[in-house]
Amino acid sequence: MTQTTRDLPVGHQFPPITKLMTPERMAVFSDMEHSTCAGHFQLAPPNIHNDLEFAKSEGFPNLVADGLITTYWVEATMRDLFGVGYYKGGKLMTKYIRPVYVDDEITIKLVLKEKVPEGNAIRFDLEINCFNQKDELVTVGTASALVS
Repeated sequence: MTQTTRDLPVGHQFPPITKLMTPERMAVFSDMEHSTCAGHFQLAPPNIHNDLEFAKSEGFPNLVADGLITTYWVEATMRDLFGVGYYKGGKLMTKYIRPVYVDDEITIKLVLKEKVPEGNAIRFDLEINCFNQKDELVTVGTASALVS
């Protein structure tokens, strides 16, 4: 975990994080989500996340990642950057702009947009932009955490 200090300037760009969307990650996520809904472990039925032919029949060129996977990557980045300040007072909102496909490389970029005093801490408000390997925007949003 990185320790984020309160003296970072507005406009600070955190180091980008790049992750690879793998078919294994997509299948596990799809099956876990389906199993939770079913109440026990079972493989999800064919869908755009786990069956290439089904995805193509729906007009997609490849398997489509569930948007929540990218959101979880952003959330993990926030936990790594802010630790307890994110656990105790963090906020996160994301919006999906375009599909993320299997084998896409997703780069998460966070920028400090505002610092607001909150009790004995400072709330860091961040802008989120996630890009694929073609530099196309796939996910946007905002996040915040408390820094002591």
